[in-house]
Amino acid sequence: MQRRVLIIDDEQETCDLIARVVGYLGMEALTLKSSAQAVDLLERNKFDLVILDFHMASPDGVELARLVRQMRMNRMTPVVLISDDQRPSAVAIGFEAGASLFFTNRWTRNAC
Repeated sequence: MQRRVLIIDDEQETCDLIARVVGYLGMEALTLKSSAQAVDLLERNKFDLVILDFHMASPDGVELARLVRQMRMNRMTPVVLISDDQRPSAVAIGFEAGASLFFTNRWTRNAC
């Protein structure tokens, strides 16, 4: 059975990019731009991985991570939060919410 990944980000380009990577790895990607749609989907379906944008309309990635940890079917599913949030507390907030991994983009203009 093919592994299923749920990707939730309010930017379509980000969803598309992550879905391509996930597909290249042989996994089935389901993408959503609306975090509100994700709650029902997560309650009714088992996923092997959930990738969430940290900052979205309610529920945001932090709220969704907390909800995933309360759901019977996906409580043990790895949750990855992605963000360009530059606050030092963002990573701690993500892990406190139940994230398994937190990716942040800390690029600067002079990084290359």
